[in-house]
Amino acid sequence: MSYRQLTLEEKFIIDIFCKAKIPIREIAYNLNRHKSTIYRELKRNKGQRRYRHKQADYLSLERRYFSFKKIKEDLSPEQLSTPK
Repeated sequence: MSYRQLTLEEKFIIDIFCKAKIPIREIAYNLNRHKSTIYRELKRNKGQRRYRHKQADYLSLERRYFSFKKIKEDLSPEQLSTPK
């Protein structure tokens, strides 16, 4: 199984389904993703009020940029995962 990030379209669908109070298992089934992927997406990217697909996409891009920046500084994976 190969890793692939959620697309903006998938995040939009998650947003719509969450507004409609669709269960996470059903969201995962409709996106052909594991339910843990949806749980992690919601946990990482939920704002103060609810999940929003544009905000979630921005946050994931921000985390990716931060990781690339730290990799360029030659930090180990352990140093990257340690919060400051």
